Amino acid sequence: MNIRTTITTTLLLVASSSVADSFMLLDNTGSVRPVQLTNIGPDGIEIIDSEDGFTTIPHGECIAFLRPAPHPLKINQPTIVLHDGQSFPGTMVDGPDPDHLRWQHDWIGELNIPVDRVDRIILGGMEPGGMISTDTDMDVVRLLNGDVVEGFVLDLTPVLRIETDSDTGNRTLEIQHDRIGEIDLFGRKAGPSDPMVWTNDGTIAHFSEIAITPDGHLGFGDHMYAPESSLDREPGPHLSMIHTISYTGSTIHPIGSLPIESIRGPVSRLIIQSPHVTDPSAPFGLSPVELHGPVSVRYTLPEGTLRFRTTVRMPNYAMKWGDCGMTILVDGEEVHRCTFNSRHSEHPIDIEVSGDVLEITLDEGANGPVQDHIRFEYGMLLPLIPSTP
Repeated sequence: MNIRTTITTTLLLVASSSVADSFMLLDNTGSVRPVQLTNIGPDGIEIIDSEDGFTTIPHGECIAFLRPAPHPLKINQPTIVLHDGQSFPGTMVDGPDPDHLRWQHDWIGELNIPVDRVDRIILGGMEPGGMISTDTDMDVVRLLNGDVVEGFVLDLTPVLRIETDSDTGNRTLEIQHDRIGEIDLFGRKAGPSDPMVWTNDGTIAHFSEIAITPDGHLGFGDHMYAPESSLDREPGPHLSMIHTISYTGSTIHPIGSLPIESIRGPVSRLIIQSPHVTDPSAPFGLSPVELHGPVSVRYTLPEGTLRFRTTVRMPNYAMKWGDCGMTILVDGEEVHRCTFNSRHSEHPIDIEVSGDVLEITLDEGANGPVQDHIRFEYGMLLPLIPSTP
């Protein structure tokens, strides 16, 4: 490389790094590597890579940009959560249409959301993993004093009206918003849409277009529930306030979100620990997952032929006594085997799987069933990339 090229490259890196921020790039092969994200434009995504330097990658090669470490969120303002996973901190606004809920968001603006798309409305603040799942075909209102009211929500604003059953027949209750912690509306979950953005204020939103402006802020098109195009909307959050940008995250299946068919362990153990999802707030469920052996966990596989990719590590605290063998089986047939101990504490997994049941088994080694703990990092099933002829 000549001097002029070196100077030009250096100037590009310095200029770009002024709006760059650190992310982990998850590409369509399942590879995860640290990069500096500098720009998202119509022709590609500009990054600074430790190996390749300043480079541009096509949108189609990117699954997501993730923060290097989990970022637990505590949201101290009312938040609406939709069945497709979108989440908007903001304020409920009174409106004339009972079938739509008007919601004011700080930087997206006013949203007009069909009520049948709403999963829950948290009025008392929320924390990751703090939402309570319910198995009922009724709407549920949880009050700040701990009381729970079940029934059919008639109106959300200006006060909540809910029809409930009683010994004397149906009756309608009116509840002021300042008494409510959470409104959980009955409905079916829906799959997420791409692309999606997670920000540090608790927003999770789908936009048809995503960009990074020259001054380092999020640029985005009109939201699906914005009543009309807004030319004077507030700028999006700065790149430093963005937690995750997903382009095709809905196509992957994190291991922590797979349905569990069974968990088995030695009969001598009274308690067999379930797989531990360490970060329940992780975008699209891509959390580290810990297994404590001896144990055998059977997961239901999605349909089709997929690529199982992850890095499996034995945590530092388990190095002294940890000694175990891990076997991966698909429909009872062994597809991978490896051993973990202080000398072999990390193994990459990259295998093709197709079938009904994925089984992961941890067996004790020479040191016995002590500290036989492993952690799956960025564990996922993802679509196979078609081979180029």
